[in-house]
Amino acid sequence: NINNVRDLIRVFVHEYTHSLQPIKTKYYKLLDKYGYVDHPFEIEANNNGDMYYNMLWLAYKKTLK
Repeated sequence: NINNVRDLIRVFVHEYTHSLQPIKTKYYKLLDKYGYVDHPFEIEANNNGDMYYNMLWLAYKKTLK
């Protein structure tokens, strides 16, 4: 569930990150090795969601004026 703009931005960046990763060739191999929580692709996607949230929120906020 996406309940607010913060969650929307974070999910968008998270999924965009996945679109840049070699999901078809490496995701499931790494999933077997690391599991979901420690999966390097999930960690990267979560970190990007957190890292880019403020920048994107500030840019979006300017459009509201």
